[in-house]
Amino acid sequence: MLPRAQIKRLAKERFTARYGRTLGGVLAAGALIYFASPFIVISPVLMVGLSLFALATYTGREDCQVGMIFDGFEHFGRNLGSMLLQWLFLFCAYLAGLLAFMLVGFIIAIIVGVSTTVMGGATLANLLLLLFVPLAIAVIVLMLVVYYILSMTRFILAESHQIKAFDALKLSARITKGHRADIFVFDLSFLGWMLLGVLTLGILNILYVIPYMTTAQAGLYTELKREAIAMYKVKEEEFN
Repeated sequence: MLPRAQIKRLAKERFTARYGRTLGGVLAAGALIYFASPFIVISPVLMVGLSLFALATYTGREDCQVGMIFDGFEHFGRNLGSMLLQWLFLFCAYLAGLLAFMLVGFIIAIIVGVSTTVMGGATLANLLLLLFVPLAIAVIVLMLVVYYILSMTRFILAESHQIKAFDALKLSARITKGHRADIFVFDLSFLGWMLLGVLTLGILNILYVIPYMTTAQAGLYTELKREAIAMYKVKEEEFN
């Protein structure tokens, strides 16, 4: 796979070469996703369309047009179902972590109550309360792991018209295997840009950072897919 810096450089070159079109597509999709957010059946499908547009930008397709953001509606049921499944898995990861957090908290409360009553166990109480910190971190890590396992689903749906909803999730898990920490670092590498965007009241994010990130994420998917095929993790026909 290409190094992170090279993927980002290529993404920057390709999105700036078509700056007006890329900005228009990302802004249009972003606005529609924002205003459609109360309608859970619309936003996920628009995200698939935006992913197709980003892929076309990164790969330099001649037919790249802003209208691609609506292509997700062509396979509406499949795209919606797959994206909702992804969100369901994320919610289940959150719920599992939350229940574990609450269970440990309940046990700690009982132990603290007993130890305080019997022997004034303030020290024990403090030690037990410290367990909340690693547990909270574990919950966050669990959610991040699930998110990055499924993070390429929208690009697979955008590119592969024949793949089934659940198969897109499984394919994302396969191509991200061994690279989930790399994907996390890739996303984290944009933190400086996002902070600069905050300093400009979001203007830089709108005009540069978000289109750049969107194109770079499409580039990351392209390289992950290429490596997965080369390493025989997946077959090219699975993306048809």
